[in-house]
Amino acid sequence: MEHILKKAIAKLRKETPRRLHSVKSQLDEADATLAAAAKAGEDGTGLANNAAPFFPLLKAACTSKNAKLAEISLDVIQKLVAYGFLPGNELVDDNGAPATAGGDGDAAAAATADATAD
Repeated sequence: MEHILKKAIAKLRKETPRRLHSVKSQLDEADATLAAAAKAGEDGTGLANNAAPFFPLLKAACTSKNAKLAEISLDVIQKLVAYGFLPGNELVDDNGAPATAGGDGDAAAAATADATAD
């Protein structure tokens, strides 16, 4: 997993324009996190095959309105999901914030289920 993320961060850093300061700062944080995980991995306390801490960076790159960044990010997200490093067991709303299980989404799902049952 670390290899996939290191390669992606290097590509994103190369393609990120200067005006996208938020993405650049997230890239710096991701580098620091990977370095700390690599050092901790020697002790057996690495990232434990969970790429979730890096998802906000990948999402920011996708929403940056830069096609090259979006392409790189979507490729990495696909690889992480395919290899099981992004388990996807957390509910989020449209804004990316954690959602509650008993929110409006359940009512919408129930209404859809009722409509398809008829």
